[in-house]
Order: sequence, then structure tokens, then C-alpha cells
Amino acid sequence: MFGTPGYASPEQSQEKGLIDHRTDQFAVSVVLYQMITGEIPYERLRWVNGNYTVDAELATAKSKNPGCTHGRLDAVVARGLSFDRNSRFPTTSAWIAALEQAG
Repeated sequence: MFGTPGYASPEQSQEKGLIDHRTDQFAVSVVLYQMITGEIPYERLRWVNGNYTVDAELATAKSKNPGCTHGRLDAVVARGLSFDRNSRFPTTSAWIAALEQAG
């Protein structure tokens, strides 16, 4: 395993060839989520035997912090936190553009 549990993307526990720019999206999205809510994203997130548990669910940032009025930012952060790297933004430019439009 490479990275810090809670911040490391799920693919970091797998083959090295799976790590790319989407790994960074996951880690920075963890930090953004934590900035909005004061908490790590997944309530039941656990690192077990080199993998995240499958029962982890993402609570929306808005549900954790009702003062978060930017639903678009919540959606961008949630997409960056997807366990499936193919569900994250395809490029760093697309991710940054989405963050800019949401903010």
C-alpha cells in the first residue's frame, strides 16, 4: 500500500499501473471534503488487508455542513471521491474546470 489510509485512493492498494492523475483527484477531494465538513469523507471507511471496505458510503458535504450552499461543489468533490477511478474526471483540466465552475 502506498499513501495514507483515508487519503490514498482505492487503486493505490492494487497494481502500480493503475495510479495516475485520478489518484490525486481522490486525495485532494478528501482534503476539500475535510475543509467543508471537518471530517474524513467516508463514515465507515476502513483499510482492511490492503483494501477499503465495501460498506463505506459517502455522506454529502451538505448533509454534514448545512452551511455548505454550493451543491455543485459538493457534486464535484463527491465525483473526485469515487471508489471507481473511471468515474472520476477523465483529465486534471476537466476536474479543475469543474471546481472553478462550482466555486
